[in-house]
Parts: sequence; structure tokens; C-alpha cells
Amino acid sequence: MLKNMLTVLRGTVAAQVIGFVALPLLSRLYTPEAFGMFQLFQSSLAPLLVVAAMRFEIALLRATDGPELAASLQLCLLINLLLALAVTLACGAVSWLVPESLTVTTKGVLWFMPVGVLVGGGLQTIGYLALRKQAFAAGAAAKMAQAGGYVGSAVGIGTLAAASGGLVIADILGRLASIVTFALNRTIFDRSLFAASTRAELLRVARKFRELPLVSAPGQLINSAGGVMTSVLMYGAFDAAVSGHYGLVERSLMLPVGMVAVAVSQVFTADFSTSLRDGGSKALTLYRGLVRRMFFLGLIPACLVALLAPTLFEVVFGTKWAESGVFAQIMAPLMLVALVTGSVNMAITILGWQKVQLGWEVSRLALVSIAWLCVVKFDLSPGTAVAMHVASSIAMSLVYLWLADHMIRRHATLQPKSEPRATP
Repeated sequence: MLKNMLTVLRGTVAAQVIGFVALPLLSRLYTPEAFGMFQLFQSSLAPLLVVAAMRFEIALLRATDGPELAASLQLCLLINLLLALAVTLACGAVSWLVPESLTVTTKGVLWFMPVGVLVGGGLQTIGYLALRKQAFAAGAAAKMAQAGGYVGSAVGIGTLAAASGGLVIADILGRLASIVTFALNRTIFDRSLFAASTRAELLRVARKFRELPLVSAPGQLINSAGGVMTSVLMYGAFDAAVSGHYGLVERSLMLPVGMVAVAVSQVFTADFSTSLRDGGSKALTLYRGLVRRMFFLGLIPACLVALLAPTLFEVVFGTKWAESGVFAQIMAPLMLVALVTGSVNMAITILGWQKVQLGWEVSRLALVSIAWLCVVKFDLSPGTAVAMHVASSIAMSLVYLWLADHMIRRHATLQPKSEPRATP
């Protein structure tokens, strides 16, 4: 596990270095309003990517080799295409029916959304296929290509035109660069994956993994909505500039934390799944060990952000980003908790306890919604809104860690005693 984790982390860290080094330049090329538009685009896109393939991308990890794997891949891509078409129609209808109710920022986001769904959903599906093949080096290279494509495009657009949608366009181009990098890796794709599956094969896969769209997809959609609610409402309750300040914190701190957590989670998912297939005797040790390591890994950086963020943000990004430094200081504890929880966030799903996962996600959305109702009702400040977001997110993350630990222990007691599989 350690070797694979280091391989994935190498690419993730390199990608984050590219993105972070470019942020001081991007913060001078683009206004807080441009960052606000980018934040709104990413926050609106995130829930759609959850259902881009109706969670059938997880079936790529569980499908048997041969026709079932090919049908699973093709089903994912077909659903992704249909969703992109549906989003195109929906965005067009909104722009046509209520044009006077839309700001320039909102209109721009609407027209970028279908492309984001198509490209982002495709990249997500290919990423799961690479995970099945344990092509961790390819995944690391794809992350670096995405970061390089985004930064290069954003700098180029910002230098030539500084369009408000420049960061959004750069994000899409970065995802395309990642797809191309995956496509050039011969260990991931073979001809059998593209042999046309019959309608019966597609339906067979859909029936076999029906719990993914019926249970996992709604749960993850609710979870995603809870995660992006603050980003969207920072724009809705305040303005694009405040949203941009919050967005810079997301880009400079929370996104790097999230990408490291995702990289670790990918390796954990593969090893945790293998452990369960081998009887599950090592699953709890694997889970607790990773939680402990990620806590100590993130403790010092979180403390430094809590102490130095206001000063550092003004020095690194410029004086116009002072409010971002205050937001970052408030969000320092969430950095640490998000790193730990994000690294093991597939544990309950892999165990098959989708209803427990769904219950947690509904509770999280409810708590975040209550926090924002208080913000709106009592006309609270942006800083207070961020603090309430942090408190509710930390509370629900701790609940998740306890639930996962409990479910792993329960799973172990329900399994019959058996010898691990022999290694061929």
C-alpha cells in the first residue's frame, strides 16, 4: 500500500505545486469576481459529476473481466453523454425563460456547464478504470497534466484578455489534458473494452449494480450538495467578490487537501476492497492506521495556517485578498479534519452499508442547511457564515469516522472465519 500511495501522492503533490505556485500570478491577473465565477462553476458542476454516470463508475472496480467490464465502461460513457445533453437543454431553457433574473456571471456558468459535465464525467470514469488496473503512475501523470493544462491556459487567457470566464475555460482544458494523458497509456485500455456491448449486456450490468444509481447516487448527490452549499450560498447571500475570496481559500488550501485525500483514498479503496475480499481480518487495522497517519500529517500545516494565514495571504496574493486570509484562518481546523475523513470516505460504501451512508449524508445536508438558515435569518457576516460552515462540517466528519469504525468492526463479526485467499 505504501508504495502505491507514494506513487499517487507524488503526482498529486506535483500537481498542487504547479497550481499553488501559479496562484499568486492568477490572483493578480484575475479579479475576485472572476474567482467567484469560477467558484460558482465548480460548485454547480460538482453535484452533476456525482451522477455523471449514475455511480456506475464504481462498478468498474467490481465487474468481472471481459464483457461485463466492457459493458460497465460503455454504460458509464453513454449515461455521461445523455446527461450532458439534458444539461444543455436545461441551461438553454433557463436562459430563455428567465433571462432578466440572471446575472452575467450566472449566464456564463450556465453555458459552460454542459461541456464541464461531458469532460468531467468522462475523466471521472476513466479514472476509475485506471484505478481498477492499478495504474497509479498513470493517474499521477494525469493529475500533473490537468494542473499544467489549467495553469498554462489560465495564464495565457489572463495575459491576453483577462476574461471573467478565463478560469472556467482553463479548468475544462486542464481536464481534457488529463483525459489525453490517460488515453496515451496502453496499460489502461485494450480493444476488448470497445467491442460494442449488446443491449442485453448493458441491462444485465445495470441490474447487477442497481444499488449504485438507486442508493449510492442519491446519497452522494446529497453529500455533494452539502459540500458545495457554502460555496454557492456565499455567492447568493453576499456577492461575487465575497464568493471569490472564499474561492481563493478553496483553491489554495482546501483543494490541495482534497486532492491529497482523494489520492490516498484511491489507494485505500483498492487495498480496503482487497482486504474485505480476503476475509476482512486486516480491514480495521488498515482503517485506523490510515486515520492516525493522516491526522499527524495534517496537524502542523493546519496549525501554521491558523497562526499565519492573514499575513501570508496579503503577502502572497496581494492586499486585495486580505479577506481571504481571514477566511483561511477560520477554516484551518477543517483542513485537518477534511484530510483525515477524505482519505477514508469510501469505507462505508465499500462495506455495502449504502443506507447508513445515505443517512449520514442527509444529516449532513440538514445540518449545513440549518446553519445557512441562521446566516440568512439573522443577517450574519461572511466570516460568521464560514465559521458555522466549519463547525457543522467538522461535527459531521467526526460522526462519519465513528460510523466507519463501527461498521468495520460489525462487518468483521458477521464474516465466517476463513483462510485468506492463496496467492497464485
